[in-house]
Amino acid sequence: MLKKHNPIILHRILDTTDKNIENKDLMFEDISLKSFRTIISTANICRSVVEAVSLGSNSDNQPGIILTFDDGNKSDIELALPLIQEANFAATFFIVPEFIGKKTFMSWSDVRSLIHAGMEVGSHSMSHPDFRNLNYNQAYFELLSSKKLIEEKVNTS
Repeated sequence: MLKKHNPIILHRILDTTDKNIENKDLMFEDISLKSFRTIISTANICRSVVEAVSLGSNSDNQPGIILTFDDGNKSDIELALPLIQEANFAATFFIVPEFIGKKTFMSWSDVRSLIHAGMEVGSHSMSHPDFRNLNYNQAYFELLSSKKLIEEKVNTS
């Protein structure tokens, strides 16, 4: 269905000049600001998940990337969004409501700013559990409650 799009799944954009970043804090989905700039500057098209899916495998659409961010890190709004907007691209941000407002994560105001900037926001569960260890009811709660809370906080449905 999305054979003309290459997904890129990220967590944080790291400004490598920040001396507070320790190697033990790094995750494999983290990327340096320099590398992210390279992705943005060399991409033909960067679409959100919904936009790419809606195009399907239409032979007329240009190949591009699908850019997603997980968890709701502060770097999404501070570092990624300005570069995405400057390139006139779109992206999808999957947030964890229980992380919102914590030290290195976005605020609800930041999440609303993403939406006002034309970005997509989706749920990445309520508390980021290991779904392999959840029963059906727990998984259902994680997914449904996070979706409802996000809609409530950003006034969408």
